[in-house]
Amino acid sequence: MANTLFVLGMIIYVTAFNMPAGLAGLALSIPRFVDAITDPLIGNVSDNLRTRFGRRRPMMLIGAVGSAVLLPLMWYPPMLETIDNPWYSNVPFWFLAAVGSVYFVFYTLFTVPFTALGFELTDNYDERTRVLAWRMYLGLLASMTVPALYWLCRREVFGEGIEGEINGTRLVSVGLGLVILVTGLIPVLSTRERPEAAIQPTTPILPAVKYTLSNRPFLILFIAYIAVIMGIFTAGTVGTFALIYFVFAQVGSVDIAKDHASLLGLIAGVLAATVSYGSMFLIAKVSRVTGKRAAMLLGLALMLAGTLSIWVLYEPTAAVNSPELPPVLWLASVVDMIGGLFVQGFAIDPETIKLGVLIATFITALGGQGCWLMIDSMTADICDEDELETGRRREGMFGAAQGFGRKIAFAFTVLIGGYLLEWIGFDPAAAEAAGGVTDAVGKRMLLTLIICQGSGLILAIAVFCLYPISRARAEATRRALEARRGEAGVLAT
Repeated sequence: MANTLFVLGMIIYVTAFNMPAGLAGLALSIPRFVDAITDPLIGNVSDNLRTRFGRRRPMMLIGAVGSAVLLPLMWYPPMLETIDNPWYSNVPFWFLAAVGSVYFVFYTLFTVPFTALGFELTDNYDERTRVLAWRMYLGLLASMTVPALYWLCRREVFGEGIEGEINGTRLVSVGLGLVILVTGLIPVLSTRERPEAAIQPTTPILPAVKYTLSNRPFLILFIAYIAVIMGIFTAGTVGTFALIYFVFAQVGSVDIAKDHASLLGLIAGVLAATVSYGSMFLIAKVSRVTGKRAAMLLGLALMLAGTLSIWVLYEPTAAVNSPELPPVLWLASVVDMIGGLFVQGFAIDPETIKLGVLIATFITALGGQGCWLMIDSMTADICDEDELETGRRREGMFGAAQGFGRKIAFAFTVLIGGYLLEWIGFDPAAAEAAGGVTDAVGKRMLLTLIICQGSGLILAIAVFCLYPISRARAEATRRALEARRGEAGVLAT
């Protein structure tokens, strides 16, 4: 639902519809902020809705249908003759911003109740992790197809040139709309909701926000979650530039470097998604043996190890020819040479395979997805403690608060990432002319990656050491809730 618009929106509106890149970026940023703002509002509505079909499923139905219908319409901007106008008179700009914002309202109408429904499907401490893992298993499978969307839209079967690309985008979006509709209806039609939630008191939005942010375990979880996101994604843009202008600086030209970097990025993305399955199995197993806090700390430690390895494993291959290279960096260059030799028999340029980059990706991904799984599973435990204290089930609000923080953090990382490149001293014109950046600038890029990502992960590790909900505490909370519900049932009888 979300990735299709952001993967295709910029490139189709800029290259096919000829919208200025700055305006296209601004138009696509507006739905991001709308998405963040609507999360807590829709989360509160989902907690307070009372219908004979439940709290979550009616909203999910509206969200799935609305998203499926609007996605194909995104690629029919009116009055294209105004595409070069300033923003205030640029009709396609306002169309993309407005329709994109409405689309993300429908997206939120589905995902916030869907996330909340996952939190409440089971009461068991370990089974929650297994249930929530299944959402991630299928989500990862879908994420592997995202890098292929633009490639699919450009197939000759849809026509040639720009017209074929536009036609392909529209038809592919129709197919994706059908996928959204069918898969979105499955949980609407086949899941059940908590019966006791239908009789609990409703909570207005402002007290709901106050209760949520005053919950100490959730506040710890929230701070650590935002620290990880801000750390990892703030330097995301820097990482892309580091690959193109430093890691691949010796391949001949910037155009060739971009081809290599984009293909390596695709390979690394598929590798990360594949390894993420192993991450969930590993972290879930540790959680069953030692508890969720220890499992979360292990996942964060693996991510930190992968981040620190960037300094060695992102070393350009050409450095292997330098007799003055330190032994550890010489070893990293040899690793990249081995990666190149491995693919010589395939239809891939050996220069593309930077094995060191893939190893760093592997280590980081081995911890990453397990961390996101633990965060969701811990949130479900927090919802139990919140019910014990307030007498209300508010999964929608806790899930929405997570989503709000995540999306606002993403929006700020885009802004901060641009300033980081200026601080590093990256000059696009000079880098294009020279075929890459100087060694000093390249090292600053890698150091910035490590400092940004590492500081966020270290802060998260420190904060999670304070996380108070153990297995014993969660099970005691569950017993207290069951006793309370049993007494309420007897009184009602």
